[in-house]
Amino acid sequence: MSTCRQCKISFAITPTDLAFYTKISLVINGEKYPIPEPTLCPPCREQLRLAWKNERKLYKRTCDLCHKTTIAIYSPDKPNTVYCRECWWGNQWDSLQYGTKYNPSRSFFEQFHELLQKVPKPALNHNQNENCEYTTSTTLNRNCYLISSSGKNEDCYYGIFLKGNKNSIDNTHIIESELCYGCIDSKGGYHLQYCQNTYDCADSAFLYDCHNAQKCFLSCGLRNKKFVFQNEQLSKEEYEKRISEINFGSRKTIEKLKQEFLVMCKKYPHLYYDGQNNEDVSFSNYIFNSKSCSFCRDAYDLEDCKFCSWYNESKDCYDVYAFGYGNELCYNDLEIGSHAHHVLFSLHCWNSIHDILYCHTCHSSSYLFGCVGLQHKKYCILNVQYTKQEYEILVPQIITNMKKTREWGEFLPANFSPFGYNETIANDFYPLSREEVGENCNVPYRRGWKWKTQIEEIPQVSKIIQAIQLPDRLQDIPDDILNWAIRCKNTNRLYRILPQELRFYRDNNIPIPEYHPDERHQKRLALRSPLAFLARLCSKCGVKIITSYIPGSPEKVYCEKCYLEEVY
Repeated sequence: MSTCRQCKISFAITPTDLAFYTKISLVINGEKYPIPEPTLCPPCREQLRLAWKNERKLYKRTCDLCHKTTIAIYSPDKPNTVYCRECWWGNQWDSLQYGTKYNPSRSFFEQFHELLQKVPKPALNHNQNENCEYTTSTTLNRNCYLISSSGKNEDCYYGIFLKGNKNSIDNTHIIESELCYGCIDSKGGYHLQYCQNTYDCADSAFLYDCHNAQKCFLSCGLRNKKFVFQNEQLSKEEYEKRISEINFGSRKTIEKLKQEFLVMCKKYPHLYYDGQNNEDVSFSNYIFNSKSCSFCRDAYDLEDCKFCSWYNESKDCYDVYAFGYGNELCYNDLEIGSHAHHVLFSLHCWNSIHDILYCHTCHSSSYLFGCVGLQHKKYCILNVQYTKQEYEILVPQIITNMKKTREWGEFLPANFSPFGYNETIANDFYPLSREEVGENCNVPYRRGWKWKTQIEEIPQVSKIIQAIQLPDRLQDIPDDILNWAIRCKNTNRLYRILPQELRFYRDNNIPIPEYHPDERHQKRLALRSPLAFLARLCSKCGVKIITSYIPGSPEKVYCEKCYLEEVY
């Protein structure tokens, strides 16, 4: 057992882990430079990576090259040089001009941090999108707005962890679905509202843990069913009559149904984990079509992976958060993807990258060490171009010095991140208060972490209305709502309704939301099971299980045997 140098909790490093670290170790001129065992426990490692990831706080600022207004993840008060997408990917600047020769008498991390501050940043971290100006951490999307950590979607709004969806709003972790609203952890859905943990369901609302259910309502545990109303089998005529009596366009009606649904879900047996079509998968949740994986979540099509989250179509990777799509032998990375091979301790690097270490926003490149913003480059260190021979002489020297400073094998420090902790996704999964972050906090390893004071922008609108003043029924909402700002029922933050959004609500008879998009996001996250994997007893047979449902929580959590007996 090892002890985490941050939280002081013990954690295991298995023989399989050691074999993986050996497999990804650098070999230069026949000499191996081993990747050391981690000094942080898995949750602290993920928290550190996520403290570098802002994907939901967007700001207007001026591009520092073309001077046009752009949308950015960097607030205007940040000192970073920021370029809009067109300028950053264009040929009007050269990232090598910021290169600095390595100084062996100084910390490598300090030198990398100085380079990181100098090199222009892309305003948003996204790749191959079309008409997705207000999205970040996205790839291969079209006509989307305020989605993040998402790929291959079209006409989707307000969501996270989305893949391959069309025309859907306000969803979390849905895959290959269409016309979905307010859904969580669903795959293959069509025309669903307020559903959770569903697979291949259609034309339904308020379903939990249902597979291949069509035209069903307020039910749990359905398998291959039609016309089920509150877990009661009805005829087609009876079902349609009862559904017609519900005003789905009324917020009051929907809020009442949400409370009934929540109570029903608590009483229904839960499988100890959520997943499908997996083989030899353990200590994981929300994982699909995967093999030989452990401690992974929000993942699909993985093989031989561990400690990976929102990661897809990859194998032989550890400690990676987003994205995937053909990656192999990657370790301790944040947001890398599209055929990445042997990428270590790097952030926001895409497009057929391989053999790069400690890099940030580098694309279509290989054999880089400590570089920022490079494209189509090889054999560079701190943005200085070397020959292959020079590179292979200098990299071992840097590693030797990093071992002395205890930097080798560690991820970049959180206080080097350009974002306040509350701007990052780390605060979604590992929430901290302002007092728990910063130079004056009582926790040594958090000292120096940043915090961002948020100033709400007042939109230019004809009217500001309290959410509770909105007409209850959708049919009473005027077209003029597009010119209003609505004040969130919980947070008092202002938000607006988009024309495409209003059309979606009207086409699908969905009431106008009374919460800010960020608040809706937090409410969906709260409905998912926690990140931890803890021991508790099966609620039916008493056998010990490892699950993300906290011991003592009200859900009935079953082992697989008892669950299958109950459902089938």
